[in-house]
Amino acid sequence: MVYWRKHYGFFAFHPLLSGIVMLSFSYSPATASHLTAERLAANNKHSFSGLCLCNGRVYYAENSTGRNTIFSTTYQGQDRREELPFKYSAKTEINTYGGVAFIVTDKGVIFADNKTKAIYLTQGGSVRRLKEGCGWQYADFDYCPHQRSIVYVAEKATNSQLKQMIQKLCLETGAIEIIADTADFYHAPKICKEKITWLEWDVKYMPWQNGRIVEKVDGKIAIRAEGAAHFQPSYDRDGNLYYASDKTGYFNLYRSVKREIQAVYPAAIDFAHPLWCYGMRAFDFTKNGIVAAGAKKGNWALFHIETKKNGQVTEYNLPYVTFESLRASNETFAFIGGRKDHVKAVVCVHKGVKYTVATAGHLPIEKRYISSGIDLWFKNKHRQSVQAYYYPPVKLEERPPYLGDPPPLIVKAHGGPTRQVDQSFNPKIQFWTSRGFAVIDVNYSGSTGFGRSYRERLNGQWGLLEASELEAAARYCVKNGLVHADKIMVSGGSSGGFSVLSVLGHSKIFKAGCCLYGIADLASVRAKTHKFESRYFDSLIAPYPQYQELYQKRSPVFFAEKIQTPTLFLHGLDDQVVEAKQSQRMYEALKKNGTQTFLVNFMGESHGWRHPKVVEIAHRLELSFYAWILGYKLPKKEQYPLADTTQTLNPSLL
Repeated sequence: MVYWRKHYGFFAFHPLLSGIVMLSFSYSPATASHLTAERLAANNKHSFSGLCLCNGRVYYAENSTGRNTIFSTTYQGQDRREELPFKYSAKTEINTYGGVAFIVTDKGVIFADNKTKAIYLTQGGSVRRLKEGCGWQYADFDYCPHQRSIVYVAEKATNSQLKQMIQKLCLETGAIEIIADTADFYHAPKICKEKITWLEWDVKYMPWQNGRIVEKVDGKIAIRAEGAAHFQPSYDRDGNLYYASDKTGYFNLYRSVKREIQAVYPAAIDFAHPLWCYGMRAFDFTKNGIVAAGAKKGNWALFHIETKKNGQVTEYNLPYVTFESLRASNETFAFIGGRKDHVKAVVCVHKGVKYTVATAGHLPIEKRYISSGIDLWFKNKHRQSVQAYYYPPVKLEERPPYLGDPPPLIVKAHGGPTRQVDQSFNPKIQFWTSRGFAVIDVNYSGSTGFGRSYRERLNGQWGLLEASELEAAARYCVKNGLVHADKIMVSGGSSGGFSVLSVLGHSKIFKAGCCLYGIADLASVRAKTHKFESRYFDSLIAPYPQYQELYQKRSPVFFAEKIQTPTLFLHGLDDQVVEAKQSQRMYEALKKNGTQTFLVNFMGESHGWRHPKVVEIAHRLELSFYAWILGYKLPKKEQYPLADTTQTLNPSLL
């Protein structure tokens, strides 16, 4: 890849990056970017989820104002209709993180409403209630025209305990049948005539660690697969059961034909996503095979696997780097696609022709000013390979050059920690690269998309291994002349915030740190977290309370005296995943030790930024913090004042 720009420094060939790269940058980060914080906040409003194909139309959920509505178009993206009356929102908070809460049937659209918690059927503007709410949450609907019934996951708090089950609802009689209720968690129920299948797991595991594929046929329940992690049980047109399993080290596809398990396409590819939300899909059935999205060494591609003849596998030539919510029907498939140079879109491929059905708003920056991520690999302290995407800074307009050294660097730690970063357009990264910062987005050990062994490296090592890899990423960039050695920051949210604090306690390479709604006290978070993640730390740290001392040893609030790096904390006061007092305790501990620190709380905000004004102010605060650390003067419209005492901001009044 080649990066040619008018430049007052120098160009150099860099073999590690496979091309000619700019080894210094040509303007100060104080230069104003066309991608303002306001534009970034506006771009953050749109999101898509839950595709369905039915009767020649593509259905999808769209969230642009906090409300999840449902739209449909033709395969060509024409005749766009809103399917949901305005007062309803097809949204669920099941397992805290929610997911897809609707299905399209020949009777109309069936959805769960977030306000009333009831299930409804809507068609042609009319709405009929199918099931009362009464405190239930619903997700992962599937429909069987043969039985005129839907199946779904239902969850309710009973005596302060969450109880999940799979229910079947007959659309004609309204009768409800409990299909399964003995496991702790359920996911992806599918119904095909007299057969129902689903994924279930026990509370001591996360779904990407261990689970069971279960099938109920004519009232009899049988386990079809166990002893590994599984994903998306599904029936093909002939009623054969398919699913993904990582029993060989990667989430490969399998089918069960007459109770015989067959590998569909053995490969070092993960055809699955970590199940943080409901409705995730990575494969579906076409007229003569399977269309499947798979991650190979972290990079996503779309494949067609023939199942009727010789099993030939073909990779589609499409300009997308992520494929979500994949759906197929005969000669058509659709997905939510991410590109390097555009916002996410709902894409439909019908008879070999690609149509963009909907886009998540407008591109907030010109394409020529987008920094593309470069796939890098470096070694951690155990000489294991770690993947990351390096984004060089770009220049937005002709200005006098910044006469200095290579650019400052922001090392990004993603949340989860069982998640993955990719190369799709991310305005939150472009915000920095368009201001002269380089960014390295790290898929540290524990990330998904690289097979089970890569993911399980973090077991027992959380707070140590991934933290050291953030430092290793920074040192890699310095060693190869990509960034300034004395101008390195580290930033992360949620579990990524924990990793930021962890590395600041053990490394002196960073000039500044930014912790967004991060964990400071592991035992405290574990004690108050929701059921879904209640045993998550057992694998990442160790079982509790047997290893209580280890939890304290790994918790940043108990080694705050080791953190001497200036640190900014940002937190939402309504955060139910990581309480705001985690950042407050950390801020007070650093303040007591004489470390320069700032804390800003946002009223009405929860875990992660949702309010547009919070998105805007949070980025201006972080930018102002870095500019202060580096001694850069920002344009007035970019600045946001930092106070020596805790700030509490109300976004509705800003």
